[in-house]
Amino acid sequence: YQIRTVVRTVLPSILIAIIAAEVYPSMVQWVAHLHTGGSDNAELYTDDVLTVLSNDLSQYVQNILTTCALLFGMLVGQTYYFMYQQQELVFYALFAEVTEAKSLLEQISLMTYGRPKVYNSLLSRMNDYVLNDLKLLSVKDPIALTSRLPKDDPLESILYATSVGLPGVVYDT
Repeated sequence: YQIRTVVRTVLPSILIAIIAAEVYPSMVQWVAHLHTGGSDNAELYTDDVLTVLSNDLSQYVQNILTTCALLFGMLVGQTYYFMYQQQELVFYALFAEVTEAKSLLEQISLMTYGRPKVYNSLLSRMNDYVLNDLKLLSVKDPIALTSRLPKDDPLESILYATSVGLPGVVYDT
């Protein structure tokens, strides 16, 4: 990740800084020698105007602060967008997992209808899965939840006991 971060942030920043350092002096000279467009071909920035502008530092400080506020606002907006998008993806994944769990519960009830011991065992494992996995996503560390051994995962034990995966076309009603 560090190399990718350097490539995506530091290298473009250095490249833009080099381009800006090369282009800025010539742009300043061009703006300083702009003409008013009148018939007398007078320059827009005369020596008197440049003297007033060079002595009025408060306007430059105000412009710098305004630019910093604008850049900060754009950064905060982009950060909120990224965080909202990340949270949205988590909720979509959680919805998909709950949908699959519901389908699995339906399959368990259909498959173990005549076998009460297996039915009770699988329902207790499903209850453990809901209580210890789905409801604790905001409390526990997701890395700790996903890195458990398969024997400690109630969903894995259900899938192993029933040997089912995604529901088939029979249950798509």
